Amino acid sequence: MKHYGYVYKTEEDRGAHIKRNTDLLLEQIKKEPGCVRHYCHLTQEYNVIKEYEKSLEYAYEGIKNADMKISENNKDLPGLYGNVVWVMVNQLRYEDAINKAEDYLKSKYISELGALSLYGFCATSAYKLGRYKDAMVYADKFFLMNDLFVKNPDMAYK
Repeated sequence: MKHYGYVYKTEEDRGAHIKRNTDLLLEQIKKEPGCVRHYCHLTQEYNVIKEYEKSLEYAYEGIKNADMKISENNKDLPGLYGNVVWVMVNQLRYEDAINKAEDYLKSKYISELGALSLYGFCATSAYKLGRYKDAMVYADKFFLMNDLFVKNPDMAYK
């Protein structure tokens, strides 16, 4: 069975669901501030309601507080990296997005899937800035990595 999200009868129902989730996640973060997964889910909730500044705030907090002794954090941290850059692209902060992505691409915790996302965001951002040669370089990196996933679909689950 696959789960694709929720259908709400009213906007109030949707808001109540998101409020419940954010409250629970904030509680979990207080209990386990080093667990990146809680921050990932919280940023997703804020993105759904377009509260991008809160999403950025908690993504940065999660990156800062990440306890890398927690094994799951190794695979979840790139999700926070991607969230930061995605929000910047959404806010039309293309130069910031490229700079931040370049920083995150140097992280020892970046995964192949995380890098794929960041290269895609960089390609989009460079294109929007009219830096077409840079956009092509990022797009080439994106498509080379994408080919790896197409040929080795299990890589995405690592």
